[in-house]
Order: sequence, then structure tokens, then C-alpha cells
Amino acid sequence: MSGKEIPFLSGRHEKDTDYIPFRYIHAYIKQKSDNYNGPQNALMEKCGYANLTKFIKHRKLWDALVKPVPLSYLREIRVDLKTVRFTLDLDREAFEKAVARPLYAENFLIKLPGFFGTVNFESALPEEEAIQRTIAYVNDKKLTCLVPFGEIKTIYVYRSGKTASFLHRPEIKVNKTKVKFYGTPRNEGKIYLL
Repeated sequence: MSGKEIPFLSGRHEKDTDYIPFRYIHAYIKQKSDNYNGPQNALMEKCGYANLTKFIKHRKLWDALVKPVPLSYLREIRVDLKTVRFTLDLDREAFEKAVARPLYAENFLIKLPGFFGTVNFESALPEEEAIQRTIAYVNDKKLTCLVPFGEIKTIYVYRSGKTASFLHRPEIKVNKTKVKFYGTPRNEGKIYLL
């Protein structure tokens, strides 16, 4: 999503200090990027860029795994895809441990046309209680709501009262030109000024 995030309108996500999505892959790619000692202009050209400012901005996003990472960039900084797959396994193990623990929600998000509203609980609630409170709100207001549980999962509560759970399991997809990272609710419930 482009634009500047408006934090006070965005849904808060509980920060789980034990689980960080793609912790191991991120550390591996960041280490390789930091250790690259070739000329910046040569790296930029190998990645198909002509504008250094734009390249530096995109490189930061690649290193943070926010934007799909070009394979040409990974090759130049000497990232091994077998190691990326190994670190993905480590990230998945960390995710499975996190999802097995009791989860708490600080709020739920109201899905309105064009944006999200936030309703904060008085304190962080256990998963089942947070879902029941959100269902009660949905039954009263007839709106679709989301209950975020940090970077681990999101429960959708639909107007009909049905619920659906979406796990944010770390996944990657490698195509001919890029590596895409899936499994984080980075833009869910955030409001942007375009």
C-alpha cells in the first residue's frame, strides 16, 4: 500500500515479542545485504534500475521483505535460495509454536465502506472472549468485523454471525523474476492518506 499511514485511524496490532514473521529469512537476507561490498551503482544496474534514489528506497523494502524481492538482487548479494527455504522452515516452526499459545486481542476492527474503524477492549481479552464480544457487536450493528491476534491470525466475524479464521503462516513464492513473501497482515485494518 502506498501513501502515509494514519496511525490514530489504524487498528492496533498486539505485539507478540516472541513471534516475528520471517525473523530468520529477514535476518539472513539483511546480513547478506549488509555484507555486500560491491559498488552501489553496479548493484542498481544489475537489478534493472536507472534511478539511485528509487533503487535505495526499494532495496530497503526488499531487505525488510515488504516488497517482492528480485532474484537478480538476491543473486548479486549472494543469497542462496536453499538457505532461504531452510530459514522458512525455521520461521514456520516459530509460527506453529506461536499459534499453539493462548492468544489475546486488544481490539476489533469494523469494516466500513472504504475504511476500518477500531473498537478497543478495556484490556487484552483471551481469544474466545474477544470473539464472543465481537459477535455480540456484529449482531447488534450488522457490520463485518475483524479480530486481529497480532501477526499470527485474524478472525473475521460476518454480518450473518459466521466466523472465519485466517492464519498468517509464513509462505514464499518464487517465480522467474521475484520472491514474494506471504503471511503477514501488514496492511489489514490500516488507514492510509493517499
